Amino acid sequence: MTTVDNSIETASAPVAQPAQPLATSRVAFVGPRKVELVEEPIGQPGAGELLLRTLLSLITPGTELTLYSGDYEPGSFWAEFGRYPCYPGFGQVAHVAAVGPGVVGFAPGDVVLTSLGHRSHSIINADRVMPVHHDVYPEEAVFHTLAAGVLHSLRVGQLSLGDSVVVVGLGLLGQVTIRLARVAGARPIIGVDLIAERRRLARAGGATSTLSPDSAGFGAQIGLITGGRMADVVFEMTGSAEAIPTALALVRPGGRYVQVGCPRNKSEVDFTSSVVIPSISVCGALFASQPDEETSATPWTRHRNTDLFLSLVQDGTLNLDSLITHRFSWRDAASAYALLESEPSALGVVLDWS
Repeated sequence: MTTVDNSIETASAPVAQPAQPLATSRVAFVGPRKVELVEEPIGQPGAGELLLRTLLSLITPGTELTLYSGDYEPGSFWAEFGRYPCYPGFGQVAHVAAVGPGVVGFAPGDVVLTSLGHRSHSIINADRVMPVHHDVYPEEAVFHTLAAGVLHSLRVGQLSLGDSVVVVGLGLLGQVTIRLARVAGARPIIGVDLIAERRRLARAGGATSTLSPDSAGFGAQIGLITGGRMADVVFEMTGSAEAIPTALALVRPGGRYVQVGCPRNKSEVDFTSSVVIPSISVCGALFASQPDEETSATPWTRHRNTDLFLSLVQDGTLNLDSLITHRFSWRDAASAYALLESEPSALGVVLDWS
């Protein structure tokens, strides 16, 4: 009887290992408006893992400034989520510095995306990163987490060709929403913000009209622009509890309202007159609620939304790097947050880890 040995071994290519950093540097909030740089030890990538060296990371103003300030009610979601110390950041562009055993499809030097926080080096499973094509610049790719979340928001709002859209709040999140609503075929696209420079940027990015919410006859102006119908879909991006009743009043009967900004405090809404009688659909769109697994019921995963974003950038349909207003060394992270909180013209602020 012949015995067959099935334990055939094949030689694999050597895994390149650069000089190993002794530690990774991270941005930490250790108290209200207190930013520190902390160091933590980091090891070698294990099986199926990558060691990454960060190139750029994008500050997400709404969430990160809320955590930075500590201005939220005791017992609220934010009080639990933002316990100090906390480590901000939701998107980075990085180089692959080393690959662990068994990793295929990645090599040292590759540029990849992750949704990790602001840190110099990371070890992460290879299936949690996405490669970036060489003709997509890091300054464009760094918007990936934000853009994928906005695409998710548009899907939650069931946006379709020709829908009239109002985007309330033209910070970084609202600016990205204006641009992707244009790509999706919305019309008209109305941007609402108190700050004139943000309204100008929104018009440059695809808004057909912009208004200040304190302008005379504000609601009537929305009605005039939409032919008396009001908006098919309203996206509330400010995260201001006080803005919600005003934003709800801009939705047409039977329309859709999508709450994307996360208010720090409670909001008071008369649901009978604002929601029930006009039969408005109210939805929340949390970026983290994008599904990870593709099914027939949930075909648009975080990965697919990110891949679509990269395709739109690569073919020139979408340009977001113009939204980067400031660039700081990671060592000056404290200054970056102070600027974002104090300067309304600051929108896209990136930390440079090179």
